Amino acid sequence: MKMKPCAFALVVAICGCASGASGRPVTAGHDSPVPDSVPRGELALKLDLEPAADCEQNFDLELYRDHSVDLIKWDDKDGKCSGRSVVIRYLSNDVKPDELFAKVQKLARKVERSDKSADKSGKEASR
Repeated sequence: MKMKPCAFALVVAICGCASGASGRPVTAGHDSPVPDSVPRGELALKLDLEPAADCEQNFDLELYRDHSVDLIKWDDKDGKCSGRSVVIRYLSNDVKPDELFAKVQKLARKVERSDKSADKSGKEASR
């Protein structure tokens, strides 16, 4: 059976609309901005990464898979894999500092907490 282009376009449009009406709530994607009103914390760390030409990028890509990670701020030692300082901003309603620390431990050779870890209200993060 041969379908006319107009009829085919109508079928595609109807199917597209029906798929959006599944009854499930629409949620923001991973790259969608999180409102400023959402509480955040910061975890400041000193770490040694696995030696590689792209060690910082590998760490970033793996840690950003966690949707509770909002931002990773590095020191100015580009190209170095050891003796790095990093501040990880996270959504504090979604993850606890100790849970995030445990994830970082799996990605780095050595990890130490820095004294600069705090939530947005200025309280020091749990140690």
